Amino acid sequence: MSNLIAPRFTIMDIRVVRQLIYNFLFCFACVLVAGQSYAQSGTIAAQPEERVWAIKAGSVTLMTFSLSLHDDKWVAIWRQPMSYNLVDEHISGVKGPPVSRVARTVQFLGHKVRMTFASPFPNGADDEFVISGDGHGDATLEWNAYNGVTFLLEDRAAQAFGYGWSDGDSYTLLVRRPVNSELTSMYSNDQSARVEPSKIDWTALRLADAKRRERVQQLLNEKKLSAGIDYYHAAYIFQHGYSPDDYLKAHVLALIAMARGYNAAWIAAATLDRYLQSAGHPQVLGTQFKQEANKAYTQEPFDRSLLSDAERQAVHVPVLADQEKERKALSSSK
Repeated sequence: MSNLIAPRFTIMDIRVVRQLIYNFLFCFACVLVAGQSYAQSGTIAAQPEERVWAIKAGSVTLMTFSLSLHDDKWVAIWRQPMSYNLVDEHISGVKGPPVSRVARTVQFLGHKVRMTFASPFPNGADDEFVISGDGHGDATLEWNAYNGVTFLLEDRAAQAFGYGWSDGDSYTLLVRRPVNSELTSMYSNDQSARVEPSKIDWTALRLADAKRRERVQQLLNEKKLSAGIDYYHAAYIFQHGYSPDDYLKAHVLALIAMARGYNAAWIAAATLDRYLQSAGHPQVLGTQFKQEANKAYTQEPFDRSLLSDAERQAVHVPVLADQEKERKALSSSK
């Protein structure tokens, strides 16, 4: 029979073990408290009753996101038209009754809630939404499928929404887009460089213009532009180019600015006229004036008959009579 020797513990050993147990229990309690705080923190998470957020176009509700607590588990439901096309803030081809999808996961992040919905299509990407709200009617939604666009929501507590769309109709949703501060600065420099034409160093200006166009193209390639005003600024920078391609690109950028809700009508008209003349065609709106060798100003070539004055005014271009007054004033000032 082998001899068993019982382990011997000193008072110091017992104190060390006791302290380790205390430390473990304390840490475990902290984890529990932190977990509860994390799950319930933030304005949205602190509401135990159902909340409903709506994406609306005027009085018409196009989508809703509801959040409710069932058996200590948060459940999120996304209701949307049976079929539609969504491009930026423009939704078209809206058809059918509302259909519902239940979120695969719901996660609270401070004053935000993240909902992830599995794609209904094989190998399709999940739809992920992050809703931020203050619980007082103001809320926003970010959708991973539309990077750079923040949708504005109507936030209601446990209140049903009527949908009310008409099959096949199109709507424009309320969104908020970040403004590119670098491009805003470039636009300001582009404009200030032209305040006093008599003092312009045209060689230096052409070099600066080329650098600005190059940088704007980089921002476009990197998808760093989102807001309508960004495309408005970019249109002006490319309008100050020196080739038909520059002017055509400027025109398209102005159209994008208008599609995103920014008033870029005049620059869209001016870039069209400038493109037409640079490509050997007459302008049609009358935005372009150039100085001839005898110091007089002309708008030629100019097709004055294609468009009416009412159409010119619709894009913020003066009528023909006012254009002629401006041309004569420019000529007499030289």
